[in-house]
Amino acid sequence: GNYAYLASASTTGQLQAVDLIAMARIDSATRQLPETTTAIGQTIFFYNNKIYIGTQYLPCPPICPSTQNNEFHIYDVSTPSNPNWQGSVNINHNVNDIFVSGDFAYLATSDNNHELMVININPSSSDYLKHPDDTGFGYDAPATHDGSRVYLLGNKVYLGRIQNNPSSSDDFFILNKDDVLDGGSTSDGLVNSLDLGIQNNALVTGIVVRGQLAFIGLDDPTF
Repeated sequence: GNYAYLASASTTGQLQAVDLIAMARIDSATRQLPETTTAIGQTIFFYNNKIYIGTQYLPCPPICPSTQNNEFHIYDVSTPSNPNWQGSVNINHNVNDIFVSGDFAYLATSDNNHELMVININPSSSDYLKHPDDTGFGYDAPATHDGSRVYLLGNKVYLGRIQNNPSSSDDFFILNKDDVLDGGSTSDGLVNSLDLGIQNNALVTGIVVRGQLAFIGLDDPTF
C-alpha cells in the first residue's frame, strides 16, 4: 500500500515504517525488538499484513529465557502505525534473508547444519514458531558455507550461499519444497545445484526466478 517497512541498524528501533504519501517516518510505528539490546535489523519481509524481521546472531551468555535475544521476530501491521509484536524464535545464528509463503517462513542462515531453516508461522499449528532443530524443517547444504539468500516459487526453493572454497563447492541450490517441509532428513530435497564460480568470500546477494530463468545478484567484482 502506501507504507514502507525498514529493517534498521538502530539498536533501539530495528523496525521502522515510512508513510509514502507524506514521505515521512511514522515515529509511533518504530519498534525495538523485545528483550534485545544489541540486535541489528538486517533483513525484512512483508506478507499478509505481517512483517518478519531477522537480525545478526545474538549471544546469550550464560543462559537466557526463551524470549530473550531472539533473531527472528513477527509483527502484525494490520494497523500500519501500530505494529503489534506476535512472537519470536531463537535461531542462534545470523538470519541473512527471509522469504515467507503460506504457513512458512524460509530463512537463509549461518547455521552450518541448517543453511536453510523453515519456521511454521501458522498460530493454529502445533509446530508454530518451533525451531527447525525440533521440527526438521529445512536443508543442510554440503560443507559449511553460510546461506545468504532464499527465494521461493511454486514447489521449488532457491538457496544462495557465501563461497569459501571456490574449487569444490556449489553456491546455488534448487530444492523441492515438499522435501524441505517433510520433517525428515535435512539432506534430502536437492533438485540441482551449481558452482557459480565466484571468488572466495563472495556471496549470492539476491535471487529472482521467472519461468526457466534464475536471476542472481552477486557480491563479486569479477561478474
